[in-house]
Amino acid sequence: MTIRLILAAMITLSCCVSSIGRAQSAHDKDCDKAAKTIQKGHPAHKLTAALNTLSGCGALGGQTTASAVQDTRLETDTTALEQFYTIADMWRDASVMQAAINLAQDAGASTQARVYAVRHLLGVVRPRSIFRYGNLVRGNVTTVAADSTIAIRPGCRESSVGSVPALVGSQLPPDYQVRIRDLLASLASSSSSDVRLQNAAKCG
Repeated sequence: MTIRLILAAMITLSCCVSSIGRAQSAHDKDCDKAAKTIQKGHPAHKLTAALNTLSGCGALGGQTTASAVQDTRLETDTTALEQFYTIADMWRDASVMQAAINLAQDAGASTQARVYAVRHLLGVVRPRSIFRYGNLVRGNVTTVAADSTIAIRPGCRESSVGSVPALVGSQLPPDYQVRIRDLLASLASSSSSDVRLQNAAKCG
């Protein structure tokens, strides 16, 4: 290769590295801005967009989403929780998983928030399944027809999806399935748990 070709290649590489650096810098700024929006909790109309941005932010995205999971602990509005977890459930991440475990165990949190935390954990161990809040909290429903026919409608109905959540900031621990199933078994059998939480945990 001639000196001229080497110099041309070096110039081309320099330009590419510079462009990548600028793009990475802009990306990092977007991630930092989104994280700050989530941490502050406002402006409200930008929270969903910030969560979407964090989906491409690796470890920072996972850690910030985990913090947001904890921040939902007193939320009772299932519409708001559904919107949040539609994005949060895309993560298969150790930080988000641990935040959901902590929330599910938090006796001072709202039952609705704890059920959604359980839903996230169910999705971690069964990633090709989608669970609906209404089905989780209802439990099995038994009806008796006029002809005495008994019908049982299971509460843990789920939908199947073709792909699994793919957002990872930090890898799940090797024993994640055991930890989650042990927690769900404990919640399902606890007499102090709200029946809605018990029903959701039984789906594990």
